[in-house]
Amino acid sequence: MPEQVDDHFSELPVMHPDSLDYVEGHSYQTEIKSEEEFGPLEVEHQVSENNLVASYLREGKAVFATEVSSPYSTHRKIYKHQWEGGAPALRISQKIELDRDWLVSPVYYRPLVIVRDDLNREELNLETSHGVHELWHDRTVLILPGTILASAGFWNAKDYKSSIIKLTSDEKMHSGTMKVKTSPDDGFYFIVTVSTDVYKSIRSSDSDHKRTILTFALSACLSIIQREYQQEGGEGEEGDGDRDWRSYPALRALHREIERQGLPAWDNEQEFSPELVATRMRPIKVSVSEDD
Repeated sequence: MPEQVDDHFSELPVMHPDSLDYVEGHSYQTEIKSEEEFGPLEVEHQVSENNLVASYLREGKAVFATEVSSPYSTHRKIYKHQWEGGAPALRISQKIELDRDWLVSPVYYRPLVIVRDDLNREELNLETSHGVHELWHDRTVLILPGTILASAGFWNAKDYKSSIIKLTSDEKMHSGTMKVKTSPDDGFYFIVTVSTDVYKSIRSSDSDHKRTILTFALSACLSIIQREYQQEGGEGEEGDGDRDWRSYPALRALHREIERQGLPAWDNEQEFSPELVATRMRPIKVSVSEDD
């Protein structure tokens, strides 16, 4: 008879920015560097010491990897890091050459730590030394080949300045109005919803009117980051303020760009100005007539 697996084996703690499976201090940090959508890719991976994920990496049972998916072409591939001599490390830089022929925009990346395919299944009784939350203590889990031990969020391979804002329209909205909300999934972006007349105006041309609307939307997005995503380590005082922008590669890239332009970013509470940053990144075009 085929072997049966108990239901409790189906669950496994995963180290992820939005997960509470591991106690504070145990983390999987990543950074994605890409100059063009289908171009060469560099992914920085780092896992903290003294936990289940770190032990599997140290023992050579797991590897760093990056999942590349292109929904419109149904292409999905996992690129696994190959150790180049020496003992496996908890911090590496993975360089990837993409299969351009199989990719259709948009493309999403997801850094991972996965169990090697050539290992046998293992049953493991979780304890404090694994770094997991106490709710996992004394639970037996089944670890199979290909199991995901750690995961970062999805990141859109497009340049963040064009992909961080998604425009949509709502016919129920009053003429000339707009609202903004965040979507932390699939790499993090802002959903800017406008009334149908504003949407038609934006889509119809590359006019100064369109540029001004998008600049105003970016200012609103930056204000949301300042208000809801600047707390470090999940210790915000209320509601949505306990989210950490460092968990999102797109926001880290935006933060670097703001600092590159010599401006205070949102973690500088005293000097950060959403309006100034927005108009610096998307300047308002001023037309001067000959009569002025």
